[in-house]
Amino acid sequence: MAIANKDEYNKFSISILDKIFNSINKEENEKIIGNKNKEQPYELKVKDILDEYCIEKKNISKADLTKYKYTNIVYEYQPNGSQKPPDFIICCFDKDKNEINNNYKPIKIECKSSKNGKPIWNCSIPDEDTIYIYYHTQKKVVYIFNGNEIISNEKKTEIIKFNEDIKKLCIEFNKTKLSNANMSYYPRQMINQTKTMDKIIIDREKSFNDVKNKILN
Repeated sequence: MAIANKDEYNKFSISILDKIFNSINKEENEKIIGNKNKEQPYELKVKDILDEYCIEKKNISKADLTKYKYTNIVYEYQPNGSQKPPDFIICCFDKDKNEINNNYKPIKIECKSSKNGKPIWNCSIPDEDTIYIYYHTQKKVVYIFNGNEIISNEKKTEIIKFNEDIKKLCIEFNKTKLSNANMSYYPRQMINQTKTMDKIIIDREKSFNDVKNKILN
């Protein structure tokens, strides 16, 4: 059946996150170890769970939708490509119009994992409208949180402004110092987390509940 209203949609999205949180928190869970003890990209383990609940958007035209509770809830994997967040978007899809139903807010999910308790952010800054699923591979625990638990909007704006200033300096440097050098300099933003997750998020259950409450509200 098709989902009827936003309340159903939000609760269904939360049920997916509950499954991820509860399944991956189990130390013996096979999805964490991977098939034949071979390490898999962490987002593929989350993708396995998503596949239990909804169809991947690219497969909707040829899929048997009868096995799913809601036939118009889909997910997209790497919607912006493999190098750009998020890893997943859960959304309501209008099959007749072949488009996403924007009356239902998409749920953006980004997956992170590491051994040292610090997610690797590379050039991206945590986003307040993205749900992050971080798996500590050594302690075998999962954190589900909103981006603003890691950095405030104020500090994020400061980083963006600082990066823009550096780019302007770089343009001027290339123009005045390297104009005849057959080379140019390009600054690359690199975001590093200075504290481990257990020092930022003291209560994982509370953090996850905050995520769920934000979806419902």
